[in-house]
Amino acid sequence: MKRIIMWSILALATEKTLSQTHTETFTACGKSYTVVCSREIDNSIKVGIRKASFDTIKHEYPIVTDDLDLFAQTFKENFLTFLGNDSSTCSDNEKRNFFLSYGRKLFLNYVAANTLDSISPLAGTLRIKKDINIYLKEDAQTEYTTSYEKYKIQKVQIEIKEGFIENIKAYILINGKTYYFSNNYAIGFSSITNYENFNRVRLYEMFSNPFSKPGNALIYYYIKLNNLIEYDYNLEVDRRDYSPKNIKIVLNGGEAVTLHKETTKKLFEAKIFTDFVGLKEDKPNGLVQIEVNKRININTVQHQSRKSFYWIFKSYGALQYIAPSISISKLEEHNRQLSLGDLDSVRFNPGLTDTSRFKKSIHRYSTPLDLYKYQSFSAGLDCNILFFSNRNLKFNFYVNAGARLGISPVSDSLTTIGNQNAIKKTGFTRNYSINTLQFYPEVILTFLPEERFNFSISNKFLYLKPYANDMQVVSYAPKDNSILFAKKGSWLNIFEMLMALQVNPDSKLFGRVRFNSDWNNFNINFAQIQVGYSTFILGKK
Repeated sequence: MKRIIMWSILALATEKTLSQTHTETFTACGKSYTVVCSREIDNSIKVGIRKASFDTIKHEYPIVTDDLDLFAQTFKENFLTFLGNDSSTCSDNEKRNFFLSYGRKLFLNYVAANTLDSISPLAGTLRIKKDINIYLKEDAQTEYTTSYEKYKIQKVQIEIKEGFIENIKAYILINGKTYYFSNNYAIGFSSITNYENFNRVRLYEMFSNPFSKPGNALIYYYIKLNNLIEYDYNLEVDRRDYSPKNIKIVLNGGEAVTLHKETTKKLFEAKIFTDFVGLKEDKPNGLVQIEVNKRININTVQHQSRKSFYWIFKSYGALQYIAPSISISKLEEHNRQLSLGDLDSVRFNPGLTDTSRFKKSIHRYSTPLDLYKYQSFSAGLDCNILFFSNRNLKFNFYVNAGARLGISPVSDSLTTIGNQNAIKKTGFTRNYSINTLQFYPEVILTFLPEERFNFSISNKFLYLKPYANDMQVVSYAPKDNSILFAKKGSWLNIFEMLMALQVNPDSKLFGRVRFNSDWNNFNINFAQIQVGYSTFILGKK
């Protein structure tokens, strides 16, 4: 069973799914042509061109790129090769502009078709304007002024993720030279208020920044987002988040692209972990742990930091999202239940334990950490309180709070008390579950060096309160586990390091280390060393 789980992780995480085939018909040089694009197993795009959909004579070529201009240029060259002598019937305008323009359109349509199915709703249409006014100030000036003329927008790259424009880079031609304008922090892209505030968002030129000062003989530039892009969002019943799915877009000035929401199949992602420590049958940490959570954007607004803090974090936000979550663990054969301790044996041999604080009607005990360790199910809600980000230092910092309901299965070995307080086991056991409520603040530091890999460190201060009439909650003395103290609940500390690796567009591999301990006594602890993978629970692509 253990080997099957490990092999499943490797197989599912490295699985590659072939994309859908996209077919189009277009007219050029007075004739009709059919073009077919399909994703190959080596991740290349195979493009096939023929004179008609039924023609067996065709020209095929592979290309490995996600660059719009390179795809279009390659299409133009191959289409002219396919035409051969027939290219003499094409006009000069077709040779210069149409083939490139159609190649760009083909790539955008292929990308859209490649990521959609019949249940992928329309999000909206994003348009890039053709030209733009710029704002500038010279060395001796203290205020920006608006340019009288408009300048050509050559190209715009946009990365949209989780309701934000995470990155945007605009190429503007100013007096014969290309200047690059980009954002300093993520821009909200999910609500009507976000779109209304585009006029407040500034994109600064590469050598400019919000706190540039005169004195170095430079000209400083910025542009406003509302002068660069337009987003015509689509309305649907009960839709309040108008952002598209995560996507990278490259468009020339004057071009537009239709954006879609995520497919239904990809709405919910499960992370499945196996615990190396739990692989030993005498260890109860959990052989398999399944976690499902869903981020729901609340306040997709970030603010630029003040000058005194700008060096450490570029932007900050509050109440960015909530995330409902479910966790199921301990699916192994052995050690499914927590064996409760015998409180009567402590009463009859108390040592230094003050038994007067224990309820006389209760005969079993457990620590909050043990209940947390044997937790088989939990569900709750995380809420972001504060968010800080520094793109140059490649980190995001979250301050969150959350609450959860936990369920821990326990086993009570029934006993009798005989003469001289002799405790005897009856051979019968009672199995039931204990419910706990958990409240916690949490801090998470996530490093984002590149798109395929990220690393996070987090710490959670969790207060766990069991609700059971037939069990006493206890804790141990810091230096002597034979001394017990009656408790109503306890603070736990959960420290975690998590590494995520994107192995293909639909799968991630994870490595995770957790150190769980009693906040008042770190000698009472247990560790988890886990590997895992992610999968979409409503089906694959």
